[in-house]
Amino acid sequence: MRHQQSYQFALGGFLVLLLACPSPATTIDPLTWEQLVLGSDFVGIVECTTAGGIVAHYKVIESWKNQAEYPKGKTLAIETAVNYWEPQFPIALVGNRFLVTAYRASPPATMMSTTSGGGVPLWWRNTPADLLLPLFQGRVPYPEQSTRFFDSPYKSLQKFRDAAHALLTADESSRELILLRALTYKYLFTSFGRPLPNLDKEKVNLKQLVDEAKSPATIASALMQLKHKARSDRWIVVNILSQAGGTATLEALSQDDSSTLDKKTKQLIIDRIKPSPSPESDQPTVDEPRRPEKVKVVVAEDLEPWRSQLALGPKQRGFWVAFENLTQHDPEPVATWLKGWTNPKQSWRDADLGHVLGSWFGWKCGADRTKHLSTLADSARDDYVRVAAAVYLCFEDEQAGIQRLRKLTKLQGDPGVWAALTLARRGHKDAMPRALQVFESSGRSNMEGVPHGNLQKRLLVLLSNSCSASGIAMPDFDLNSKAKKDPLFDRNNLTDAQQWWPKHQDRIKLTDPWLPLLAKQRVD
Repeated sequence: MRHQQSYQFALGGFLVLLLACPSPATTIDPLTWEQLVLGSDFVGIVECTTAGGIVAHYKVIESWKNQAEYPKGKTLAIETAVNYWEPQFPIALVGNRFLVTAYRASPPATMMSTTSGGGVPLWWRNTPADLLLPLFQGRVPYPEQSTRFFDSPYKSLQKFRDAAHALLTADESSRELILLRALTYKYLFTSFGRPLPNLDKEKVNLKQLVDEAKSPATIASALMQLKHKARSDRWIVVNILSQAGGTATLEALSQDDSSTLDKKTKQLIIDRIKPSPSPESDQPTVDEPRRPEKVKVVVAEDLEPWRSQLALGPKQRGFWVAFENLTQHDPEPVATWLKGWTNPKQSWRDADLGHVLGSWFGWKCGADRTKHLSTLADSARDDYVRVAAAVYLCFEDEQAGIQRLRKLTKLQGDPGVWAALTLARRGHKDAMPRALQVFESSGRSNMEGVPHGNLQKRLLVLLSNSCSASGIAMPDFDLNSKAKKDPLFDRNNLTDAQQWWPKHQDRIKLTDPWLPLLAKQRVD
């Protein structure tokens, strides 16, 4: 695998749960369709062959770019970017088709602003991926029926395919001209794809020049001579030339003395178009991976301050840092605290807090794991903590974990569903009726309902892989309707799956192809 990306909780991450900004939002500066097609490493249509969350496996149906490396029929692991404010756990089910523009390495950074969220245990998985999709972009579901292909004006797959092919086969100068025109329209003449009214005379003239330009140098030179009525105008020009510029733009930057851009700004654009290579010593080779960061050796003198901070409680500064460090290096006091912890339920952020805390401890507990997890599974006050302990106990002593999970399926609500889902993933069919109860409610429509939706998605992934392996049709969740804009799960359009299970339970083989990898990582 060429790439591994994990969204792990950094040290001090639990502070985010308490100090996060209250307004949920993430804003991106989206890439144009031309940028997606030209900048990505693979463009084409894929069909999901192994259902998954965040990462799924796909078969190439059509390869539009780099056909030699990504031929028709090749299987690829593709990772969809996640966001705390959704999608936290984007899924693909067996048979789902997508048009994708995917990247070998991290896609271009497009995030303009965001607010902090909280812990998402599903991000702690480290699932290898061959290709990655940019945040909120790079994937069109049901492309054969879609009428929207990124921000392009094309309303059918055939027209978009033809436009992408023309762009990919154009010469370097033509590509640069197309990109400069597209980016100039995006930043100067439109807003969210709609034409800006009342352009001033200078921009009207610039628009006519851009429309009629036969060479990229014409547009680049005109942009460099644009008068800056505000500081933002300068940075708009910098963005356009940096993102769309190529050989012609570099030549114009070095020759145009009438530019309104100073030498420092010109050099900034040049550096962005033609970045300096990193020092050879910093580049890992195939045989010599990058050296891991040094891990601090914790000694007894480090533990006492953390124990003191833990004893002061979660409202005190330093508590969560102590919680994380002691979990790894001295878990006894953390286990004792978790055993008696009760959810404060002060805001929607607390709804899933027991899941996060219990999962973190189960994942990172550094000593006497079986002892502490068994104790928490038997006697923790919080239901989520009890189930988390039993889930992670399965990685240490599977039979002991399963024994406790069977009892915990009787818990009300999502903790009981999580216990049943964990059993079903390990092939226990008798747990499926309890797991299917997750579909009886759509959950809350705000962020408090996202963890419930994630449970629903996880069960859908299990069902999809199990049905595929068993030659059985999925329950009618209205997932395969070609009229739906999103082929994935709609929490507001639920179907009773419990009528489906008795008809197929004897023939179905519950299969979780991701479980062996996750068991090695000891992560749920």
